[in-house]
Amino acid sequence: MGRIQVPVAAFFAVAICCGAAQAATLAVGHGGGYDFATITESLAAALSGDAILVAGGTYTEASGETFPLMMKQGVVLSRASVDLLPAIDASGSGGRVFQWMNLSGGTRIDGLLVTGGNAAGFLLEGHGGGLYLESSTITIANCTIVGNTASENGGGICRYDHSSPTISNCKISGNLAIDFPFQALVGARGGETTRLTNMLRLIVE
Repeated sequence: MGRIQVPVAAFFAVAICCGAAQAATLAVGHGGGYDFATITESLAAALSGDAILVAGGTYTEASGETFPLMMKQGVVLSRASVDLLPAIDASGSGGRVFQWMNLSGGTRIDGLLVTGGNAAGFLLEGHGGGLYLESSTITIANCTIVGNTASENGGGICRYDHSSPTISNCKISGNLAIDFPFQALVGARGGETTRLTNMLRLIVE
């Protein structure tokens, strides 16, 4: 059987067509006119390099969210405009708000209210009511992290297994860590570092 020959021009046309997909911007909001009605759905669809823009409103289990929200490598989740502070409220779900597993640079949340998280249980299940980071180097910017609870440590944020987040221009307050109250804001377990820049507020109330 003879060898099939493909013209050079056709080869390059196929290569360009089938190349890496370009980054997308996904819109999330309640009502019509958005790509997705929930942050959960948008994260499931997002690929590395994509940006998810969240409209104003409150995103809860009742509105269709599944907690914890599982962040993905290279995805930016942010408010749709700087005058908004979309609320992601896990109250009543019995789980933490966000979970980050083995994620590196380029992964970011920006301009969100993170509240109502509850990390209850033994060992790692009881850490990080608001955000739980494991083996992740990510950025948290312009967020308010308030009203979250952990049965052990890191009521607001728990960093585990060499997680090294950059936390910038955030308010972290009013979070509770039951067994380790001195780690109610940002708890750590095992070789973690945190870079804090231009913090608006970092206190226990």
